[in-house]
Amino acid sequence: MRKKSNVVYFIPAIAWAIIIFVLSVISGKKLPNLDFWTLTSPDKAGHAFFHLVLTVLLFYGRMKSTHKARVKTAFIAFSIAVLYGIGIEIIQKTMFSYRNFESLDIVANIIGSLIAVSGIIFWLKIFRK
Repeated sequence: MRKKSNVVYFIPAIAWAIIIFVLSVISGKKLPNLDFWTLTSPDKAGHAFFHLVLTVLLFYGRMKSTHKARVKTAFIAFSIAVLYGIGIEIIQKTMFSYRNFESLDIVANIIGSLIAVSGIIFWLKIFRK
């Protein structure tokens, strides 16, 4: 019998990352006109939510592929999600004239990923004794 590849566990994270990328590079004209100046705007909340989910999905994929649920795994997921968000901002600035690099987007991404890591650590401490 053939062994299942560990990549299978990362399919949800990969699909979510593709969704984030597509939403990040489409023209701003196709997005609703929102106030982008504060961390409490719907745009920033969206960034936080998308990176929260990405961090959880990356943690899940790593946990299932290694059969280990650890705090270290959560921080690996956090690091990948944050670097992905920074990479998207750089791509927006360098490859798409209709998109801009926004440092507050990176802050929102980090906040979402930190919320995810906090939840994961809580789950590990309480439910995985």
